[in-house]
Amino acid sequence: MFFGQDVNVEHMAETSRGHDPIHQCAESIRHCLLEYDFDLQDQFCDKNDLKTAWENTKIPELL
Repeated sequence: MFFGQDVNVEHMAETSRGHDPIHQCAESIRHCLLEYDFDLQDQFCDKNDLKTAWENTKIPELL
């Protein structure tokens, strides 16, 4: 959230009230997870497949 120099306090307060940081973070996480390829096949995975997939998962850097 950015504000220019010509913005008054009331406008800043209204803009801050209109944003939900938890919702924004959740949307960012959801977007990243939907784009990420976990390299799992569309088949039943046993515990070894899941363990291997988890070990091969590359966690993205912080946003």
